[in-house]
Amino acid sequence: MRFWKGLTRKSDERGPVPLPVAVAAAVVVGALVSVQARVSADLAERSHVYAAAWVTVATGTAILLVVIAASAKARRGFGQVASAIRARTLPWWALLGGMAGIFFVVTQGTAAGVLGLAIFGMAVVAGQVVGGLVFDWIGLAGRPHKPSLLRVVGSILAIAAVAFGAVTAEDANIDLLLIAMAFVSGLGLAAASGATGRLHGAAGSAMTAGMINHMLGLTIVVVILLATAPGDFSGFQFPAEPWLYVGGAIGVVGVAAGAILVQRLGVLLLGLGMVAGQLLGALLLELIVPTGTSALSPSTFVGIALTLVAVSITALDAKKGAAGAEKGAAGAEKEAAAGEKQREDEPSARIRARGSESAA
Repeated sequence: MRFWKGLTRKSDERGPVPLPVAVAAAVVVGALVSVQARVSADLAERSHVYAAAWVTVATGTAILLVVIAASAKARRGFGQVASAIRARTLPWWALLGGMAGIFFVVTQGTAAGVLGLAIFGMAVVAGQVVGGLVFDWIGLAGRPHKPSLLRVVGSILAIAAVAFGAVTAEDANIDLLLIAMAFVSGLGLAAASGATGRLHGAAGSAMTAGMINHMLGLTIVVVILLATAPGDFSGFQFPAEPWLYVGGAIGVVGVAAGAILVQRLGVLLLGLGMVAGQLLGALLLELIVPTGTSALSPSTFVGIALTLVAVSITALDAKKGAAGAEKGAAGAEKEAAAGEKQREDEPSARIRARGSESAA
């Protein structure tokens, strides 16, 4: 609870969340996403990918309904979002972040089996990284971040990390159309991070932002299930095993934490931190609960090491940027104080000048 309170504290009350804490939180969220992926894969094996998405998104929506019912701040957030949309301080597209998650699920079900997980993951991460650079540059999440040398180097390293694992994978296949689809889904995930961050800023509550995303995602999943199998409601069934609902709970944590962290880290660093967490989480899961379908190899550890280096380099750039911003703010305050003092001294100076003229 202390960790979550530290993440959600208001910057005007205690200052921004320390950068190392925010990066570590992104890695933890990424590790949780790897657990969610394992649960979703088990769900999909029992039915199909859209039914698995239904269970995950419906569970997350139910959890958020309970939280929002108990939180006056979260309920007020919907009114604040509506006011921001009317005032045009929040762009309408910030409400569409939930579409990216569903598109990723559809792409995963369509492309991952054909391309192999390694090539699919490489294309998605490449999309996330390129999207992170571009969307940070244009200030999608609110504050723009120019693509400095360190950010570009960190991005190239991250892509190289997953590419190294992809080219050495035995199940890799090349299909340019599906690779492009996976790349676009990665771009969508990066865009959704920025959009959800904007939404959180307007709502003042990560739970409100998460609920809006989940409701849109749930609507799309229901439409897909009804359109792909008219009259067949078997896809809306819920599993009997309690642990298969864990993915929905993780989804709530991931969306809420991402909405908070993107305002501190930016789209790129948040994405890199989560990718590193997913790689580490997948490694730990394979060691603790092996599936037998993916053997660990030296390329796995090389990829994780390169990704962590990429996160460190990008975090160093973020730290320099924060230091520069603080220095600029301090200079502006000093200049403002000097101007105020000058204005206060002007009447005294005029009085002294008149006195001198009278004496003369």
